[in-house]
Amino acid sequence: MRWYGNVLFVETEEQGVDRWIPVKTLRPYAGEVLRCIRKWDSSQTTNGDVNINNRISIVSDPYVLGHLAYIKAVEWNGSLWRVSSIEQDGVRLNLDIGGLYNEES
Repeated sequence: MRWYGNVLFVETEEQGVDRWIPVKTLRPYAGEVLRCIRKWDSSQTTNGDVNINNRISIVSDPYVLGHLAYIKAVEWNGSLWRVSSIEQDGVRLNLDIGGLYNEES
């Protein structure tokens, strides 16, 4: 299945003495969905928390290769989902995504 969406990069930038702020960059990418799994957490909430265990493969470019450490989330179905691991496979990057991304994650 084809995938089109944004990848979120978050870097910190110094804004004065001992003051660092997060700088977010969304960049569009196209790729393929290699795995698409949804899991519900059987917690004590009414509906439980949904987690996904998807793997999205994108073709790497100079920007993404220079900013691997700053990849935080991937857009999937209109929401940002936390990237849990990155695997380099030749010229492709396989991004495993899990729970919903929030500012604290």
